Amino acid sequence: MGRTVDATVAALAEMPEEVIPFGADPPCTFEEYAELFRRSAAATEFGERQAALWRTELERVPDGGTLLAVSHGGIIELGTIAAVPALASAWGPALGYLEGVRLRWDGRSWVSGEVIRLSPSDRPDAQRSAPRTRRSTSSGVPVASTGRSNPALR
Repeated sequence: MGRTVDATVAALAEMPEEVIPFGADPPCTFEEYAELFRRSAAATEFGERQAALWRTELERVPDGGTLLAVSHGGIIELGTIAAVPALASAWGPALGYLEGVRLRWDGRSWVSGEVIRLSPSDRPDAQRSAPRTRRSTSSGVPVASTGRSNPALR
């Protein structure tokens, strides 16, 4: 990404199994994540902790600076639902590889957000033609799969 990593925060990569139990089908859309957030106390608590963690990290950024936080699918969606629920629940499919969200914080509250997606022209041909499915890893963290057998192409 062209920058030196300033810090690593383990909580950005860890989702407790009770949020999305291993073997359960994870949500495939932001609206499904919003529904999980509304009906599951574990998902609500987790999403709110993520949004609070993002605010804490933003407070460390000097005025006029920016923060790039890299994490995993499911973690990002739930934190975003906690931060900007009305916006995020309408963003369509859950995030794929190299996709993310851009949130704006004014020092008091989240003021805007948008989903950042790769355009079809930015994707390798194999990604464009392969169907995308969602599943959980052994740690319970949702991951995207394009159905290809070569992990080097993901």
